Amino acid sequence: MKRKSITVYSIVIVSVFAAVIIFLSYKLGCEYATGRERTGREFDRLASSARNALLRYDVSSPNFRDAFSKACGNYGDYTFIILKNASKVIFIYPENAESSEIRASRLSEIHSSSFRTGGDTYILTASMYLIRPSSVFYYARFSFVVILALTVLTLILIIYLEFANSKYSVSSSADVIEEKTGAAFSETAAENTDLPFEDDLPFDSEIFSDGNAVPKGETQNSAEDGFSAPYEKKSADTADEKSVQKISYGEFENDLQDTESEYVPPETPYWEDESEMQNGFSQNDFTDKFSPLTGFHLEQNLEERLDRELVRAASSEQDVSLFIVRIQNLSFASSASKRICAYLFERFQSNDMLFEYMNDGFSIIKINMNVDGALEIASSLREDIIKIIKGENMEPKCTVGISSRSMRMLPGKRLIQEAREALENAEADETSPIVAFRADADKYRKFIAEKD
Repeated sequence: MKRKSITVYSIVIVSVFAAVIIFLSYKLGCEYATGRERTGREFDRLASSARNALLRYDVSSPNFRDAFSKACGNYGDYTFIILKNASKVIFIYPENAESSEIRASRLSEIHSSSFRTGGDTYILTASMYLIRPSSVFYYARFSFVVILALTVLTLILIIYLEFANSKYSVSSSADVIEEKTGAAFSETAAENTDLPFEDDLPFDSEIFSDGNAVPKGETQNSAEDGFSAPYEKKSADTADEKSVQKISYGEFENDLQDTESEYVPPETPYWEDESEMQNGFSQNDFTDKFSPLTGFHLEQNLEERLDRELVRAASSEQDVSLFIVRIQNLSFASSASKRICAYLFERFQSNDMLFEYMNDGFSIIKINMNVDGALEIASSLREDIIKIIKGENMEPKCTVGISSRSMRMLPGKRLIQEAREALENAEADETSPIVAFRADADKYRKFIAEKD
Protein backbone atom coordinates (compact mmCIF):
# COMPACT_ATOMS: atom_id res chain seq x y z
CA MET A 1 0.00 0.00 0.00
CA LYS A 2 1.43 3.34 -1.00
CA ARG A 3 2.08 6.12 1.46
CA LYS A 4 -0.47 8.38 -0.24
CA SER A 5 -3.11 5.66 0.04
CA ILE A 6 -2.37 5.22 3.73
CA THR A 7 -2.63 8.97 4.26
CA VAL A 8 -5.96 9.16 2.44
CA TYR A 9 -7.26 6.15 4.37
CA SER A 10 -6.22 7.71 7.68
CA ILE A 11 -7.97 10.97 6.81
CA VAL A 12 -11.14 9.10 5.83
CA ILE A 13 -11.13 7.05 9.04
CA VAL A 14 -10.60 10.09 11.25
CA SER A 15 -13.33 11.94 9.36
CA VAL A 16 -15.77 9.07 9.87
CA PHE A 17 -14.92 8.89 13.57
CA ALA A 18 -15.53 12.61 13.90
CA ALA A 19 -18.78 12.33 11.93
CA VAL A 20 -20.02 9.55 14.23
CA ILE A 21 -19.28 11.61 17.34
CA ILE A 22 -20.97 14.65 15.80
CA PHE A 23 -23.96 12.49 14.85
CA LEU A 24 -24.32 11.16 18.40
CA SER A 25 -23.99 14.61 19.93
CA TYR A 26 -26.44 16.13 17.44
CA LYS A 27 -29.12 13.50 17.98
CA LEU A 28 -28.91 13.69 21.76
CA GLY A 29 -28.91 17.48 21.56
CA CYS A 30 -32.05 17.44 19.43
CA GLU A 31 -33.67 15.00 21.86
CA TYR A 32 -32.91 17.33 24.75
CA ALA A 33 -34.05 20.45 22.89
CA THR A 34 -37.44 18.96 22.05
CA GLY A 35 -37.78 17.10 25.36
CA ARG A 36 -40.05 19.59 27.14
CA GLU A 37 -42.49 19.76 24.27
CA ARG A 38 -42.49 15.98 23.86
CA THR A 39 -42.93 15.25 27.58
CA GLY A 40 -45.78 17.77 27.75
CA ARG A 41 -47.67 15.99 24.95
CA GLU A 42 -47.08 12.56 26.48
CA PHE A 43 -48.20 13.71 29.95
CA ASP A 44 -51.40 15.24 28.53
CA ARG A 45 -52.13 11.93 26.80
CA LEU A 46 -51.41 10.03 30.05
CA ALA A 47 -53.70 12.34 32.08
CA SER A 48 -56.52 11.95 29.56
CA SER A 49 -56.17 8.16 29.57
CA ALA A 50 -56.14 8.08 33.40
CA ARG A 51 -59.33 10.20 33.55
CA ASN A 52 -61.11 7.89 31.09
CA ALA A 53 -59.99 4.79 33.01
CA LEU A 54 -61.31 6.25 36.26
CA LEU A 55 -64.67 6.91 34.62
CA ARG A 56 -64.94 3.35 33.30
CA TYR A 57 -63.43 1.25 36.09
CA ASP A 58 -63.28 1.20 39.83
CA VAL A 59 -59.97 2.46 41.22
CA SER A 60 -59.22 -0.82 42.98
CA SER A 61 -60.13 -3.09 40.04
CA PRO A 62 -57.48 -4.92 37.94
CA ASN A 63 -59.05 -3.45 34.79
CA PHE A 64 -58.18 0.06 35.92
CA ARG A 65 -54.59 -0.91 36.72
CA ASP A 66 -54.19 -2.59 33.32
CA ALA A 67 -55.65 0.41 31.48
CA PHE A 68 -53.46 2.86 33.39
CA SER A 69 -50.30 0.78 32.85
CA LYS A 70 -51.04 0.62 29.13
CA ALA A 71 -51.49 4.40 29.05
CA CYS A 72 -48.10 4.89 30.72
CA GLY A 73 -46.32 3.02 27.94
CA ASN A 74 -42.56 2.58 28.42
CA TYR A 75 -41.76 3.04 32.10
CA GLY A 76 -38.14 3.66 31.15
CA ASP A 77 -39.14 7.14 29.99
CA TYR A 78 -40.20 8.15 33.53
CA THR A 79 -38.24 8.83 36.66
CA PHE A 80 -41.43 8.44 38.69
CA ILE A 81 -45.28 8.39 38.37
CA ILE A 82 -47.75 9.00 41.20
CA LEU A 83 -51.56 8.84 41.03
CA LYS A 84 -53.35 9.57 44.31
CA ASN A 85 -56.51 10.99 45.81
CA ALA A 86 -57.12 12.69 49.11
CA SER A 87 -57.08 9.44 51.09
CA LYS A 88 -54.45 7.20 49.51
CA VAL A 89 -51.88 6.57 46.80
CA ILE A 90 -53.49 4.61 43.99
CA PHE A 91 -50.44 4.01 41.76
CA ILE A 92 -46.74 4.70 42.17
CA TYR A 93 -43.71 3.99 40.00
CA PRO A 94 -41.13 2.78 40.88
CA GLU A 95 -42.81 0.41 43.26
CA ASN A 96 -42.09 0.81 46.98
CA ALA A 97 -40.97 4.39 46.35
CA GLU A 98 -42.01 7.24 48.61
CA SER A 99 -43.39 10.52 47.41
CA SER A 100 -40.83 12.25 49.59
CA GLU A 101 -38.08 10.80 47.39
CA ILE A 102 -39.15 12.86 44.39
CA ARG A 103 -36.29 15.05 43.19
CA ALA A 104 -36.11 17.49 40.31
CA SER A 105 -33.35 17.07 37.72
CA ARG A 106 -32.01 19.06 34.76
CA LEU A 107 -32.48 15.96 32.60
CA SER A 108 -36.13 15.47 33.51
CA GLU A 109 -39.34 17.50 33.49
CA ILE A 110 -42.04 17.26 36.20
CA HIS A 111 -45.69 17.54 35.12
CA SER A 112 -48.75 17.48 37.37
CA SER A 113 -52.50 17.50 36.75
CA SER A 114 -55.59 17.18 38.97
CA PHE A 115 -59.11 16.18 37.95
CA ARG A 116 -62.35 15.30 39.71
CA THR A 117 -64.10 12.08 38.94
CA GLY A 118 -66.87 10.26 40.83
CA GLY A 119 -66.87 12.76 43.65
CA ASP A 120 -63.11 12.38 44.34
CA THR A 121 -60.22 14.61 43.34
CA TYR A 122 -57.25 12.79 41.81
CA ILE A 123 -53.74 14.17 41.37
CA LEU A 124 -51.41 12.74 38.70
CA THR A 125 -47.74 13.68 38.91
CA ALA A 126 -45.03 12.37 36.56
CA SER A 127 -41.37 13.16 36.01
CA MET A 128 -40.23 12.35 32.45
CA TYR A 129 -36.74 12.24 30.94
CA LEU A 130 -35.90 15.01 28.50
CA ILE A 131 -33.40 12.58 26.89
CA ARG A 132 -34.95 9.13 26.90
CA PRO A 133 -32.60 6.27 27.89
CA SER A 134 -33.87 4.25 24.94
CA SER A 135 -32.74 7.02 22.56
CA VAL A 136 -29.34 7.22 24.23
CA PHE A 137 -28.96 3.45 23.87
CA TYR A 138 -30.05 3.43 20.21
CA TYR A 139 -27.78 6.25 19.02
CA ALA A 140 -24.84 5.13 21.16
CA ARG A 141 -25.18 1.57 19.86
CA PHE A 142 -25.17 2.76 16.26
CA SER A 143 -22.10 4.92 16.85
CA PHE A 144 -20.31 2.11 18.67
CA VAL A 145 -20.95 -0.38 15.86
CA VAL A 146 -19.58 2.03 13.25
CA ILE A 147 -16.47 2.85 15.31
CA LEU A 148 -15.90 -0.82 16.12
CA ALA A 149 -16.16 -1.83 12.46
CA LEU A 150 -13.67 0.84 11.38
CA THR A 151 -11.30 -0.07 14.21
CA VAL A 152 -11.36 -3.76 13.28
CA LEU A 153 -10.83 -2.85 9.62
CA THR A 154 -7.85 -0.69 10.55
CA LEU A 155 -6.31 -3.44 12.70
CA ILE A 156 -6.72 -5.94 9.87
CA LEU A 157 -5.07 -3.50 7.48
CA ILE A 158 -2.16 -2.92 9.88
CA ILE A 159 -1.62 -6.68 10.29
CA TYR A 160 -1.80 -7.17 6.52
CA LEU A 161 0.72 -4.41 5.83
CA GLU A 162 3.08 -5.77 8.47
CA PHE A 163 2.83 -9.25 6.98
CA ALA A 164 3.18 -7.97 3.42
CA ASN A 165 6.25 -5.89 4.29
CA SER A 166 7.93 -8.81 6.05
CA LYS A 167 7.39 -11.00 2.98
CA TYR A 168 8.07 -8.30 0.38
CA SER A 169 11.66 -9.25 -0.34
CA VAL A 170 11.21 -13.04 -0.21
CA SER A 171 7.85 -13.59 -1.90
CA SER A 172 7.70 -16.74 -3.99
CA SER A 173 4.60 -15.90 -5.96
CA ALA A 174 5.14 -15.35 -9.67
CA ASP A 175 1.74 -13.67 -9.90
CA VAL A 176 2.86 -11.04 -7.39
CA ILE A 177 6.04 -10.51 -9.37
CA GLU A 178 4.13 -10.07 -12.60
CA GLU A 179 1.72 -7.67 -10.93
CA LYS A 180 4.60 -5.55 -9.66
CA THR A 181 6.49 -5.68 -12.93
CA GLY A 182 3.84 -6.25 -15.61
CA ALA A 183 4.14 -5.38 -19.22
CA ALA A 184 6.05 -2.22 -18.37
CA PHE A 185 9.19 -4.33 -17.92
CA SER A 186 9.44 -4.95 -21.66
CA GLU A 187 9.17 -1.32 -22.68
CA THR A 188 12.18 0.45 -24.07
CA ALA A 189 14.19 2.94 -22.05
CA ALA A 190 12.53 5.85 -23.80
CA GLU A 191 9.08 4.54 -22.90
CA ASN A 192 9.94 3.79 -19.28
CA THR A 193 10.42 7.31 -18.02
CA ASP A 194 7.32 7.07 -15.82
CA LEU A 195 8.24 3.84 -14.06
CA PRO A 196 8.74 4.13 -10.30
CA PHE A 197 12.16 2.53 -10.81
CA GLU A 198 13.36 5.17 -13.26
CA ASP A 199 14.18 8.11 -11.09
CA ASP A 200 14.74 6.70 -7.62
CA LEU A 201 18.44 5.96 -7.96
CA PRO A 202 20.41 8.89 -6.50
CA PHE A 203 23.45 10.12 -8.39
CA ASP A 204 26.32 12.28 -7.36
CA SER A 205 28.69 13.64 -9.98
CA GLU A 206 31.29 14.29 -7.32
CA ILE A 207 31.22 10.82 -5.89
CA PHE A 208 34.50 9.39 -7.10
CA SER A 209 38.09 10.15 -6.22
CA ASP A 210 41.41 8.51 -7.03
CA GLY A 211 42.11 4.98 -5.90
CA ASN A 212 44.25 5.94 -2.90
CA ALA A 213 42.12 8.64 -1.28
CA VAL A 214 39.02 8.19 0.79
CA PRO A 215 36.22 10.34 -0.71
CA LYS A 216 34.80 13.14 1.36
CA GLY A 217 31.35 11.49 1.39
CA GLU A 218 32.73 8.44 3.21
CA THR A 219 31.14 9.14 6.57
CA GLN A 220 28.11 11.06 5.41
CA ASN A 221 24.69 9.64 4.74
CA SER A 222 22.26 11.22 2.37
CA ALA A 223 19.91 13.62 4.16
CA GLU A 224 17.29 12.84 1.59
CA ASP A 225 16.92 9.08 1.92
CA GLY A 226 17.96 8.59 5.54
CA PHE A 227 19.32 5.07 5.11
CA SER A 228 22.31 5.38 2.83
CA ALA A 229 24.79 2.55 2.96
CA PRO A 230 28.48 2.92 2.21
CA TYR A 231 30.23 1.98 -0.99
CA GLU A 232 32.90 -0.48 0.03
CA LYS A 233 35.95 -1.89 -1.76
CA LYS A 234 38.93 -3.99 -0.74
CA SER A 235 42.17 -3.17 -2.49
CA ALA A 236 44.21 -6.11 -3.78
CA ASP A 237 47.34 -4.97 -1.94
CA THR A 238 46.08 -3.22 1.19
CA ALA A 239 42.63 -4.72 1.70
CA ASP A 240 41.68 -1.37 3.29
CA GLU A 241 37.98 -0.52 3.33
CA LYS A 242 36.93 2.51 1.31
CA SER A 243 33.46 3.94 1.07
CA VAL A 244 31.60 6.09 -1.42
CA GLN A 245 27.88 6.75 -1.40
CA LYS A 246 26.09 6.28 -4.71
CA ILE A 247 23.06 4.01 -4.58
CA SER A 248 21.40 4.31 -1.22
CA TYR A 249 20.12 0.83 -0.47
CA GLY A 250 23.22 -1.37 -0.69
CA GLU A 251 26.97 -1.62 -1.03
CA PHE A 252 29.45 -1.82 -3.88
CA GLU A 253 32.25 -4.18 -3.03
CA ASN A 254 35.29 -5.72 -4.70
CA ASP A 255 37.00 -8.92 -3.76
CA LEU A 256 39.47 -9.20 -6.61
CA GLN A 257 43.09 -10.09 -6.08
CA ASP A 258 44.66 -8.40 -9.05
CA THR A 259 47.60 -10.72 -9.59
CA GLU A 260 49.18 -10.88 -13.00
CA SER A 261 50.40 -14.13 -14.49
CA GLU A 262 52.23 -15.02 -17.62
CA TYR A 263 50.03 -14.97 -20.67
CA VAL A 264 48.85 -18.44 -21.69
CA PRO A 265 46.10 -18.32 -24.36
CA PRO A 266 42.98 -20.14 -23.19
CA GLU A 267 42.14 -23.25 -25.11
CA THR A 268 39.10 -21.93 -26.93
CA PRO A 269 37.96 -22.12 -30.52
CA TYR A 270 38.54 -19.24 -32.90
CA TRP A 271 35.63 -18.11 -35.04
CA GLU A 272 37.07 -17.39 -38.42
CA ASP A 273 33.83 -16.38 -40.12
CA GLU A 274 30.21 -15.67 -39.42
CA SER A 275 28.94 -18.98 -40.78
CA GLU A 276 30.79 -20.82 -38.02
CA MET A 277 29.14 -18.93 -35.17
CA GLN A 278 25.73 -18.92 -36.89
CA ASN A 279 25.72 -22.70 -37.07
CA GLY A 280 22.44 -24.02 -35.66
CA PHE A 281 20.57 -20.69 -35.92
CA SER A 282 18.23 -19.50 -38.65
CA GLN A 283 18.84 -16.29 -40.55
CA ASN A 284 15.75 -14.76 -38.89
CA ASP A 285 17.20 -15.48 -35.44
CA PHE A 286 20.28 -13.48 -36.25
CA THR A 287 18.30 -10.73 -37.88
CA ASP A 288 15.96 -10.28 -34.90
CA LYS A 289 17.99 -11.36 -31.89
CA PHE A 290 21.66 -12.00 -32.52
CA SER A 291 24.54 -9.83 -33.64
CA PRO A 292 26.27 -11.00 -36.83
CA LEU A 293 29.61 -9.85 -35.39
CA THR A 294 29.60 -11.63 -32.04
CA GLY A 295 26.88 -14.25 -32.28
CA PHE A 296 25.45 -12.91 -29.01
CA HIS A 297 22.08 -11.30 -28.32
CA LEU A 298 21.76 -7.66 -29.27
CA GLU A 299 21.94 -5.24 -26.34
CA GLN A 300 18.37 -4.08 -26.92
CA ASN A 301 17.09 -7.56 -25.98
CA LEU A 302 18.80 -7.64 -22.57
CA GLU A 303 16.10 -5.96 -20.50
CA GLU A 304 13.25 -8.06 -21.86
CA ARG A 305 15.14 -11.33 -21.34
CA LEU A 306 16.26 -10.28 -17.86
CA ASP A 307 12.65 -9.49 -16.90
CA ARG A 308 11.59 -13.04 -17.78
CA GLU A 309 14.48 -14.61 -15.91
CA LEU A 310 13.76 -12.50 -12.81
CA VAL A 311 10.12 -13.61 -12.78
CA ARG A 312 11.11 -17.26 -13.14
CA ALA A 313 13.81 -16.95 -10.50
CA ALA A 314 11.46 -15.28 -8.04
CA SER A 315 8.83 -18.00 -8.48
CA SER A 316 11.41 -20.66 -7.56
CA GLU A 317 13.25 -18.52 -4.97
CA GLN A 318 16.47 -18.48 -6.96
CA ASP A 319 19.00 -15.70 -7.37
CA VAL A 320 20.01 -14.07 -10.64
CA SER A 321 23.28 -12.25 -11.27
CA LEU A 322 24.10 -9.86 -14.09
CA PHE A 323 27.68 -9.25 -15.26
CA ILE A 324 28.63 -6.30 -17.43
CA VAL A 325 32.15 -6.69 -18.85
CA ARG A 326 33.81 -3.78 -20.59
CA ILE A 327 37.11 -3.92 -22.48
CA GLN A 328 38.83 -0.70 -23.40
CA ASN A 329 39.35 -0.06 -27.13
CA LEU A 330 37.62 -3.30 -28.12
CA SER A 331 35.96 -3.59 -31.53
CA PHE A 332 33.48 -6.35 -32.19
CA ALA A 333 35.01 -6.83 -35.64
CA SER A 334 38.51 -7.36 -34.24
CA SER A 335 40.41 -10.61 -33.81
CA ALA A 336 40.44 -10.09 -30.04
CA SER A 337 36.63 -9.83 -29.98
CA LYS A 338 36.27 -13.09 -31.89
CA ARG A 339 38.56 -14.89 -29.45
CA ILE A 340 36.73 -13.40 -26.44
CA CYS A 341 33.33 -14.37 -27.88
CA ALA A 342 34.54 -17.90 -28.51
CA TYR A 343 35.89 -18.08 -24.96
CA LEU A 344 32.62 -16.80 -23.45
CA PHE A 345 30.59 -19.21 -25.57
CA GLU A 346 32.68 -22.13 -24.36
CA ARG A 347 32.76 -20.88 -20.76
CA PHE A 348 28.97 -20.56 -20.49
CA GLN A 349 28.15 -23.41 -22.92
CA SER A 350 25.64 -21.28 -24.82
CA ASN A 351 25.04 -17.82 -26.20
CA ASP A 352 21.48 -17.79 -24.81
CA MET A 353 22.48 -15.62 -21.83
CA LEU A 354 25.21 -13.62 -23.57
CA PHE A 355 24.57 -10.08 -24.85
CA GLU A 356 26.55 -7.30 -26.43
CA TYR A 357 27.04 -4.21 -24.28
CA MET A 358 27.51 -0.91 -26.09
CA ASN A 359 30.32 -1.33 -28.65
CA ASP A 360 33.08 -2.61 -26.41
CA GLY A 361 31.63 -5.00 -23.88
CA PHE A 362 29.37 -7.90 -23.02
CA SER A 363 26.51 -8.61 -20.60
CA ILE A 364 26.04 -12.03 -19.05
CA ILE A 365 23.02 -13.38 -17.16
CA LYS A 366 23.80 -16.13 -14.67
CA ILE A 367 20.90 -18.03 -13.07
CA ASN A 368 20.97 -19.35 -9.49
CA MET A 369 24.05 -17.37 -8.50
CA ASN A 370 24.46 -14.85 -5.70
CA VAL A 371 26.91 -11.96 -5.38
CA ASP A 372 29.65 -14.00 -3.72
CA GLY A 373 29.59 -16.65 -6.42
CA ALA A 374 29.48 -13.95 -9.10
CA LEU A 375 32.62 -12.30 -7.68
CA GLU A 376 34.51 -15.59 -7.89
CA ILE A 377 33.44 -16.19 -11.49
CA ALA A 378 34.19 -12.59 -12.44
CA SER A 379 37.74 -12.90 -11.11
CA SER A 380 38.64 -15.91 -13.28
CA LEU A 381 36.63 -14.50 -16.19
CA ARG A 382 38.55 -11.23 -16.16
CA GLU A 383 41.87 -13.02 -15.81
CA ASP A 384 41.21 -15.10 -18.94
CA ILE A 385 40.01 -12.07 -20.91
CA ILE A 386 43.15 -10.15 -19.87
CA LYS A 387 45.27 -13.02 -21.22
CA ILE A 388 43.41 -12.92 -24.53
CA ILE A 389 43.73 -9.17 -25.07
CA LYS A 390 47.41 -9.27 -24.06
CA GLY A 391 47.93 -11.90 -26.73
CA GLU A 392 46.34 -9.51 -29.22
CA ASN A 393 48.72 -6.71 -28.14
CA MET A 394 45.89 -4.63 -26.68
CA GLU A 395 45.94 -2.58 -23.51
CA PRO A 396 45.04 -5.05 -20.72
CA LYS A 397 42.18 -3.06 -19.24
CA CYS A 398 39.01 -4.97 -18.45
CA THR A 399 36.41 -3.93 -15.86
CA VAL A 400 33.41 -5.85 -14.56
CA GLY A 401 30.23 -4.61 -12.85
CA ILE A 402 27.96 -7.08 -11.05
CA SER A 403 24.52 -6.96 -9.48
CA SER A 404 22.13 -9.68 -8.30
CA ARG A 405 18.46 -10.04 -7.45
CA SER A 406 19.28 -10.83 -3.79
CA MET A 407 15.75 -12.11 -3.09
CA ARG A 408 14.20 -8.80 -4.17
CA MET A 409 11.25 -8.20 -6.46
CA LEU A 410 12.57 -5.86 -9.12
CA PRO A 411 12.51 -5.38 -12.90
CA GLY A 412 15.42 -6.02 -15.22
CA LYS A 413 15.83 -2.30 -15.75
CA ARG A 414 16.84 -1.78 -12.13
CA LEU A 415 19.27 -4.70 -12.12
CA ILE A 416 20.91 -3.29 -15.25
CA GLN A 417 21.15 0.13 -13.62
CA GLU A 418 22.83 -1.33 -10.55
CA ALA A 419 25.32 -3.30 -12.64
CA ARG A 420 26.11 -0.16 -14.65
CA GLU A 421 26.73 1.76 -11.45
CA ALA A 422 29.07 -0.99 -10.29
CA LEU A 423 30.86 -0.88 -13.67
CA GLU A 424 31.30 2.90 -13.42
CA ASN A 425 32.80 2.47 -9.98
CA ALA A 426 35.19 -0.16 -11.29
CA GLU A 427 36.25 2.11 -14.16
CA ALA A 428 36.79 5.01 -11.77
CA ASP A 429 39.16 3.09 -9.49
CA GLU A 430 42.05 1.28 -11.17
CA THR A 431 42.73 -0.72 -8.01
CA SER A 432 39.26 -2.27 -8.12
CA PRO A 433 38.51 -3.53 -11.65
CA ILE A 434 35.69 -5.77 -10.41
CA VAL A 435 32.87 -4.23 -8.37
CA ALA A 436 29.67 -5.93 -7.24
CA PHE A 437 26.59 -4.21 -5.88
CA ARG A 438 25.30 -5.93 -2.75
CA ALA A 439 21.72 -4.82 -2.01
CA ASP A 440 20.28 -4.57 1.48
CA ALA A 441 16.80 -6.11 1.21
CA ASP A 442 15.34 -4.16 4.16
CA LYS A 443 16.71 -0.81 2.97
CA TYR A 444 15.59 -1.58 -0.57
CA ARG A 445 12.06 -2.33 0.62
CA LYS A 446 11.94 0.90 2.63
CA PHE A 447 13.44 2.80 -0.30
CA ILE A 448 10.71 1.59 -2.68
CA ALA A 449 8.03 2.28 -0.06
CA GLU A 450 9.31 5.85 0.34
CA LYS A 451 9.22 6.40 -3.42
CA ASP A 452 5.72 4.90 -3.75
